[in-house]
Amino acid sequence: MFYNRMSPYPWFLHERKLMNRLIDQPTETLITYSTNPIASRLLDIVLTHPSIPTKYRRRLISSLTPHLEDLLADKIGSRVAERVWESADGYTKEKIAKTLVKSSESIRRSQYGRYLWPKLKLDIMMRRPDQWRAEAIGVKHHFAHQKEAANSAPAPAVEEQEEATEEQEDKKRKTDDIDELFEGVVEKKKKKSKKDRA
Repeated sequence: MFYNRMSPYPWFLHERKLMNRLIDQPTETLITYSTNPIASRLLDIVLTHPSIPTKYRRRLISSLTPHLEDLLADKIGSRVAERVWESADGYTKEKIAKTLVKSSESIRRSQYGRYLWPKLKLDIMMRRPDQWRAEAIGVKHHFAHQKEAANSAPAPAVEEQEEATEEQEDKKRKTDDIDELFEGVVEKKKKKSKKDRA
C-alpha cells in the first residue's frame, strides 16, 4: 500500500512492511522503544489508533505483557503499560492481572505504577476473582444473574403479610368448626348405637 499525501495519518500507518518490522523486533528492543520519549509514541499509535489492524496490536501486547512490571517502574514505560492495559481484551487483561498480582504491592508504591493501580484492581483480584471480572472487564459470573434476582426481589409489604396471616387464621377457625361439628355427629351415633344394643 502506497503512502497518500492527502491522508491525515502518518506514513508508517499505511506501510505493512514497516509495521511487520516493528512487531518482529526482539522484546528487548520493544522495551527500549517503550522507555524512549520519541519511540514510545510510535507504540502508543500502534496500541490505540483505530486504523491499525488488530493483529499488530495483539502481537505487540503479547510481547510487552511479561515485562509490564519493568515498564511500570519507568516514567515513559508506565504510559505505554497503561496503553497496553486499555487496548487489551478481557482475556488478556485477566492474564496481565494474574502476572502482576505477585508484585502488586511494589506497583502500588511505585512512583509511576500507582497511576495504573486503580484500573488494575489487583487487591480485588486476589480476594474475589469473580467480582474483579465484573468490575475490571465487565464479565459477570454465570450464577450472578440468579444472585441479583434473589437480592432484587422486593420483600412482601407488611400489609400483605398481615392479610396472609388473617386468611390463615380464618381457614384454621373454619376447619376447627367443621371438626367440632363432625365430632358431635360421631358422638350422637355412638350413643344411638349403645341404646339400640341395650
